[in-house]
Amino acid sequence: MNLDVQFLTMAAMIGCGAALGLLFDGYRVVWGELRLPRRLYAPFDLLYWALATAAVYRVLYLANGGEVRLYVLLALLLGVSAYFALLSGLSLRIMRRIVLLVKTLFRFLRRL
Repeated sequence: MNLDVQFLTMAAMIGCGAALGLLFDGYRVVWGELRLPRRLYAPFDLLYWALATAAVYRVLYLANGGEVRLYVLLALLLGVSAYFALLSGLSLRIMRRIVLLVKTLFRFLRRL
């Protein structure tokens, strides 16, 4: 595997890690608004991680043929860590405002 493919794989996995963090924050916001029973946490968490694993593997397959190496896992960890350290607070505020806006819109439409 040449160096170009390795850099592409690193960039793709860092991006996937950040995307997984963003999707997880969205999942938490939506879950908090739905207020579903606690017994549903485990099945939905398993579903999230199964879909996340499939998506990451698909991106990895497109980037380098699906070879899982240590630097791939480290790049995923770097992407998730960077997202939670730098962007999570901002994205949570934006998502909560969007949810509030959608709820307000539904209330308004219901009144009509």
